Amino acid sequence: MIYKVIDVPVNDPCEECVMCMRLKLMEIGFVAGQDIEIQKKQFGLYVVNMISKQGHVEQTIALREEEFSRICLAEK
Repeated sequence: MIYKVIDVPVNDPCEECVMCMRLKLMEIGFVAGQDIEIQKKQFGLYVVNMISKQGHVEQTIALREEEFSRICLAEK
């Protein structure tokens, strides 16, 4: 199933992480409008495909539970 990233919200209150998780996710490509496919969950990691506008897999990323849970998604 394909999902569209709606947002990567700021923690409220901000936890002032040494490496801001929100910025890290956005640098990887999790920005509003990006299509993703959740390939599988294994070894405690979510394997996520970033989908191009043409419907092809651009890259595959593994995310920890706490990273994945920060992404707001909507079914496409």
